[in-house]
Amino acid sequence: MNLRRIAAPLLLLTLIAACGHKPPATPAPPPPPKPIVKKIGFLPVHELTSVSFENKNFALTVLFPIAGAGISSSNKSKQQVFSAQFLALKPTLGKQLMESVSRELEIEGYQVVVLEDVPRPPKDPEKIDLDKIKADADAILHVYFDEIGLYSTNLSPDYLPRINVRAALQATKIDDELYGEKLCWGIDAQLGEGWAIQADRKIAYNNFDTVMAQLPDIANHFEGATQALAKRMVARMKAELNKP
Repeated sequence: MNLRRIAAPLLLLTLIAACGHKPPATPAPPPPPKPIVKKIGFLPVHELTSVSFENKNFALTVLFPIAGAGISSSNKSKQQVFSAQFLALKPTLGKQLMESVSRELEIEGYQVVVLEDVPRPPKDPEKIDLDKIKADADAILHVYFDEIGLYSTNLSPDYLPRINVRAALQATKIDDELYGEKLCWGIDAQLGEGWAIQADRKIAYNNFDTVMAQLPDIANHFEGATQALAKRMVARMKAELNKP
């Protein structure tokens, strides 16, 4: 028997089998465990510097461009008047929102500390690198008004309220956002969404004169909305933190 004749094919088959065999893939490392949050550092919520007032009558703007341009100019003037007169009431919605969120967090068992000394960019005080903040806390909470005011579209003759608030909870010991979303109260709230709160349909103003005559009423509704938004925010934040 010619052993070389037998050994050569066997060696070739062994090499082919070895080339076709892939080593097992290295499993991906498990994600770091979610930090336990008991103490939250809360950045102060800034007060309003302006409020919005919009009448988006798209149909009229498209069909009658000249009339649409006049509406745009009128809207800008009305927005300036509305914003100035509303702010003249000296609303403290930032403080009220912060107090409401803090209260809801404490009810849920979290310890809240206010981070008063964190530097913030003067031109854009909400543009903050949360992961760079050093604090004696498990997470940093940043809450601010994204938009607040009144809005009317071609689908509604009335001016309806809106408050949109953004919230972000950043872990301090790892680079991870534990919770973050925009919550809406009023016209931007979509029915059935957890981040959305429908406003009472009675909160509607049929013209600019009515709006200006009801400024204290509008301020009261906005104050109630901040409480509702705070309650919803903390409930959703807690649910996110409790996920495995």
